[in-house]
Amino acid sequence: MANNIFDRINKVSKQTISAAVITDSKGRACGKVLVRFTDSEVGYNHEVAVIFHEGETSINAGTSLKGSCYSNPSTLVSKLQAENLKPLQHSGKPIEGCGDHLSQFTDVCGFKMGRKRFDILWAI
Repeated sequence: MANNIFDRINKVSKQTISAAVITDSKGRACGKVLVRFTDSEVGYNHEVAVIFHEGETSINAGTSLKGSCYSNPSTLVSKLQAENLKPLQHSGKPIEGCGDHLSQFTDVCGFKMGRKRFDILWAI
């Protein structure tokens, strides 16, 4: 029985990614979120990088955070909070604490910088 394409990709590279675009209120792209997953003994470890440029605020991918399969998506929440941004849930409410009650990266759908709201649109 042949493996599906995702199994073959994982066997070849032993890693996979998830990506999202950050858009402003007018729908213009102003950044991206990259999550790299790698095999571990239990589940997948991950590394989160945020690239964002808006006004005087700039975040580059040189400062990524690493996490284990038990810290989805708290690594992304911590990264945004470290940059003084307020991560948001789908309900529009801010994510309190480190986001331990969330289960996947797509649960983080945006953030606020002051009064401006930015959406995180997950592609893969």
